[in-house]
Amino acid sequence: MLTLVLLSTNEFGVLARVASIISSTSVNIQRCSVSSLPDPSLAVLSFQLEASEDQMRAIERKTTRLVQVLEVLWGDNGKLFSNANPGLRLMNELRGRWDQVA
Repeated sequence: MLTLVLLSTNEFGVLARVASIISSTSVNIQRCSVSSLPDPSLAVLSFQLEASEDQMRAIERKTTRLVQVLEVLWGDNGKLFSNANPGLRLMNELRGRWDQVA
């Protein structure tokens, strides 16, 4: 089971777009959570997925193209990999809060 974590703008339709991308790669969502951040314009989307690394890379490529997605992290058993966008520092600082929500 792999974890996908996205930092996105807090807008309607983002969860639906991301879920559509995940389903387009033939991956089943085992668990999903959305949490707000102290900045109300941002949200964190967290997914537990039954996926291969190739499928996760495809999901990462497709989700980073969404204007609303600012950062993408994914990995296995708490070890997350990043696409190395500038927002990574913010995400690492807030990661403890995501674990509590998820």
